[in-house]
Amino acid sequence: TDLATEILPQLRRARIAINYDIIGRSDDEIEQQYKDDASKLSVEELLYSATLTEDAAKQKEIYTKTAALYPNDYRAYNDIAVQAYKNGNFSEAQEYITKALKANNSAAEPNVNAGLLTYPVLMAADILQHKANFVPVGKDQLQHLEMARNFAVRFNHFYKTDFMVEPRAYEAKGEPIKIPGLDGSGKMGKSEGNCIYINDDDKTVIKKFKKAVTDMTPTEPNSEMNEPVKNLFYFLKLVSSPEVYDQFLASWNDCSIRYGDLKMQIAEDVLKVTRPIRERYEEIYADTEYLNKVRRMGAEKVREVVGKNVEEMRQIMGIKMF
Repeated sequence: TDLATEILPQLRRARIAINYDIIGRSDDEIEQQYKDDASKLSVEELLYSATLTEDAAKQKEIYTKTAALYPNDYRAYNDIAVQAYKNGNFSEAQEYITKALKANNSAAEPNVNAGLLTYPVLMAADILQHKANFVPVGKDQLQHLEMARNFAVRFNHFYKTDFMVEPRAYEAKGEPIKIPGLDGSGKMGKSEGNCIYINDDDKTVIKKFKKAVTDMTPTEPNSEMNEPVKNLFYFLKLVSSPEVYDQFLASWNDCSIRYGDLKMQIAEDVLKVTRPIRERYEEIYADTEYLNKVRRMGAEKVREVVGKNVEEMRQIMGIKMF
């Protein structure tokens, strides 16, 4: 009676909530599956696998394979087009942009505006007009620099000259650096909103690192780190002493790590680097007379150097000013 009228009706209306994580393949598993049989990878896994290598030829191979396996997905065509454009192969780029639009004519990427396409050319012009030998760039900008090198080579070959200098990356630490984002992504960038700025005060820097994405505390010794945790350890390696890095790595490996302590350590060590720069920045920024003087001096120097180079380029190309 009570069972039939009070208890069972409530049970029939009961709702069970289950929290679960969808765990995909690891990077190593994706790479191995690509070697064994790429057709068993999803289009997302294939496109992701191209980000696991810096080899442009390997990336194109992956994109081409993806396009063959998933011809109705525009993304692989678009990625091939981007590579072709960066290499100066504009006809090939147009061919694959057309294929991408045919697969999905409303996709944002194939419908990019001219600004996005011409920006790398503008960047190359800024470098080449100075005949720069070395350019300080991060790892994510190396492809732009490679385009500048390609333009220099083609100019010299076409006009049978050695006027253009092939710029190389200036790498202060001996290797290209790519600073990861605080949101767990692979890149720190202003547009992503995951940056530490040079003029951020102490409170802001600490607050940003406290919000940095992490993961559950490891439960198995020597566990593999996920991407957000790897990013934090990369920060630690950049700004902290080897002893501090080894201490936190040991605490990760024995599962005793405390993310709050890790974030605070990184924030404090980042501030040791940025604080003197910020203080000098604020000092200079407050001196309007000095800033105007530097701007004038810089403009005069650029006009002198670039003006001479541009005039010589015009002569090589046969452009005459009337």
